Amino acid sequence: MDGLISVFVCGVQKGGTTSLFAHLCEHPALSPPAHKELHYFDDESTDWTDPDYDRIESFFSAGDKGRLRFEATPIYGFWPPSIERIQKYNPAAKLILLFRDPFERAWSHWCMEYARNDESLPFAAAIREGRRRLDGLPPLAPEHRVYSYLERGFYAKQVRRIFNHFPREQVLCLRSLDLWDDHVATLARVAEFLRIRPFPDTGPKREHLRPKVAVPAAPTEADEELIARQVRDDVLEFSVLTGVDVSDWPVMKDARAAREAPTWGAVSGQSQPAENLSKAHYSDVVLVPTNYDPHQRDGGVRDVAIGAFDLQGAFMEGFKLNRIEGVEGNRTVWTSRPAAFAPPQYRLAGEYVYGGVLFPHFGHFLLESLSRVWAIKELPGANILWHSQQLPRLERWQKEIFDILGIDDSRFTYITRSTSVDSLILPQPGYVDRHIAHPDHVRALDAFCGKQPTPGAKVWLSRSALAESSVKIDGEPELERALESDGWRVVHPQRFSIQDQLEIWSSAEIIAGFAGSGFHFAVLIRDLKAKLIIFARRSDGMNTNFRTIARARNLHQATSMFAMDMLPERNGKPHPRIKSVDGCVEQIYGILSSRAAEWEPTWL
Repeated sequence: MDGLISVFVCGVQKGGTTSLFAHLCEHPALSPPAHKELHYFDDESTDWTDPDYDRIESFFSAGDKGRLRFEATPIYGFWPPSIERIQKYNPAAKLILLFRDPFERAWSHWCMEYARNDESLPFAAAIREGRRRLDGLPPLAPEHRVYSYLERGFYAKQVRRIFNHFPREQVLCLRSLDLWDDHVATLARVAEFLRIRPFPDTGPKREHLRPKVAVPAAPTEADEELIARQVRDDVLEFSVLTGVDVSDWPVMKDARAAREAPTWGAVSGQSQPAENLSKAHYSDVVLVPTNYDPHQRDGGVRDVAIGAFDLQGAFMEGFKLNRIEGVEGNRTVWTSRPAAFAPPQYRLAGEYVYGGVLFPHFGHFLLESLSRVWAIKELPGANILWHSQQLPRLERWQKEIFDILGIDDSRFTYITRSTSVDSLILPQPGYVDRHIAHPDHVRALDAFCGKQPTPGAKVWLSRSALAESSVKIDGEPELERALESDGWRVVHPQRFSIQDQLEIWSSAEIIAGFAGSGFHFAVLIRDLKAKLIIFARRSDGMNTNFRTIARARNLHQATSMFAMDMLPERNGKPHPRIKSVDGCVEQIYGILSSRAAEWEPTWL
């Protein structure tokens, strides 16, 4: 619409927005305002029940018809109501954000405030006790504009808020380093995003370098590590949400997350996103079958090719499957690869919901295939589309889980050939593998409410009867016989129906076993009373899904590891062997009689 501002540079502060603004001013198809940072949509003196948009539009030339108006105020992405206000002003607006390593951003921010005489504390104090200056203040208090050195570096929260108000195709997330190091390639992405001609190359720009001011002290490694510990999980979530590469950011380099010894008592404290899960709406999507191979021993979970394209064959990034992998403190984002585009052979008229990828692997099905169940349950009459890593039908146990969740699988359609879909809803995953479980999604998975357990009921979840392609532990059958003789029940989960497993879990006081997908079953049970003990199968740590689920479900959980020898691999898998059955039994009862596990795990 004529006169509306259609492009907003919304952040982040000290992320290179002034340099980007200078580049945008040089493009003949863009119309700049009289100056950068109009600060209109973060102005709390405005009557937002009846805003005067003429005021912001007065900063633009009346003769700029046919050019895209843009403005750059980096606080918009951080200031809570700004994005919603922009959306109400122009729902078709496009947003551009530049992101910088949070530690470097915080230091640059502090230097600016110190040079302005708005900050008197040294940097080290400002990011520690100085944060208390924000305690108890209203969210729109002016102090948040100045002292938010760490707070502005929690990017995932800001991005979630943006995606709640704007579809992802209207948001471009860039790296500050890329703009500074390769401005030509970065500006090419901006031009493509805005659908304008390429930018004239007038050379790199590095505007607003840090003021030359004497500071009390330079930041220390301790300062960097403090900020890294605070923001690391958020940065990983941000990378999953946006696809932005964060691997070279200082907060991700050689950092080691603080490790807490697990104790009896609820595992809690996970930072959950405050914003609601969102749904994106797309038209004319082409879905290509994923790479199903019946001979894959792991159910294809390690080689997933997702095919989702527009009609021109451009891959749609929002359909990627993301996971967090690696050792905590040095974790990376794993992303599925795109499948090869194929022209559609079939058309689905009407509206569908994208369910995700159906995995035949029990754990990946529970955590990833069901990650959009929250939206499927919100839309009870909708038709659901699935990519599938298995034959285009449900396994018995999968159907049983959907039945227990109240989801009618007769509404499912499986992508077996290249198919165009008139209208497709893409829900945001409520679970990101090894990282976060959104509370709304966890509530949607309530399949069973825990009951008062049977006194003295102790269950060992066994791996000894799994297929030879699975990781099996030499000596586990002998350990099971020892536990059975002491009143334990040995359970092979794959031999029981889902309903029977729910009954077994809810009636037990103690559930123990080697780490495996069987323990992910807890995500289906609300108010589970049992204490869980999970024993690692290898010395380099434990999959963090166990901690994520425990925090989401408020479980009583401890982790430990038996003394084991690692033998040569068997069937390409680790091959552990228990050293002493008697030692294992003694260790189990030692954990049960103590408040903490004896082994402090390195979480993966």
